[in-house]
Amino acid sequence: FLRDWSDAQRSIYAGQADGWYFWSFKIEEGSPNIPYWSYFESLKAGYFSKDPSKLFNPDVCKPWIANTTSTAA
Repeated sequence: FLRDWSDAQRSIYAGQADGWYFWSFKIEEGSPNIPYWSYFESLKAGYFSKDPSKLFNPDVCKPWIANTTSTAA
């Protein structure tokens, strides 16, 4: 789930906004949130690819984008 989530966030923000950034690179030792809030630990856990510009699944958002409905009049 977290790998797809990170791919989806990076895909959408890189393509439809001004880019993306990770909130923190490293947090203090002993925190229970280390794998989720530390970029380096997220990398170790496999949530991000070694090259941050590469996605594991570039089509991660395709099922939702293809099935959206317009609310425009």
